Amino acid sequence: TEGKEPHAEAFIRLALIYMNSDKEKATEFLVEADRRIPGNSTILFELTRLYNSQKKYISAVPVFERIRANVDSRSNLVLTAEFYLSYGATCERAGMHDKAEEIFLDCVGKFPDTHEALNYLAYMWAEQGKNLDRALTCVLKALEIEPDNGAYLDTLGWIYYKQKKYAEALAEIQKANNIVKNDPVINEHLGDIMNALNKSDSALSYWKQSFILDTNTHSVVEKLITKGINIEGLLKEAAKMRQSDRPEEE
Repeated sequence: TEGKEPHAEAFIRLALIYMNSDKEKATEFLVEADRRIPGNSTILFELTRLYNSQKKYISAVPVFERIRANVDSRSNLVLTAEFYLSYGATCERAGMHDKAEEIFLDCVGKFPDTHEALNYLAYMWAEQGKNLDRALTCVLKALEIEPDNGAYLDTLGWIYYKQKKYAEALAEIQKANNIVKNDPVINEHLGDIMNALNKSDSALSYWKQSFILDTNTHSVVEKLITKGINIEGLLKEAAKMRQSDRPEEE
């Protein structure tokens, strides 16, 4: 890293050494690398990955923007589908939904078979309750590429739910539940569908299971409290389950 012509790879390797033990130190190496070797897209992309690993999504977004500007200004470079996926996901996690939508649309425009982007875009729209017909087209194309992907089946079911097609929603999300075991989001979705079908006991059962799997999901907590469920009791049950899942020490 020393001298008039420092090597980008050296900074990146130093950052990787500290990645697990001291992320702040790792960040310092990459920020220094960017200062010493400005505009290096590999350094910048590693910096976005480091910010994302720390959930510093707001910090990562302008770095992605710099990478795109660097590449757009050079005719011999192109952005990959992986770049668009990471950039779009970061914007969505930063709460920049319009920006994320723009990036995913750009991605599927340039790489039409990028099923991850098709699904991400479809799920975003479903969550916002907009563009549901377009969302359905996107996820069906993603499922043509990966027909047994549980996350994509969940997206399909969630779109049906938003369209108030509860029987179709239930069928698809049950398929997802059979593929992806013990997923808190899928269990929450099943609870929501059962609630819409006026099957209160089943809805509570799925919401409780979702909460036990992930006690930090605020939407599930609100649903359970509304139904008069004792959250403290469920917290104890979740703690017992985690304890039983730990391997015994020799």
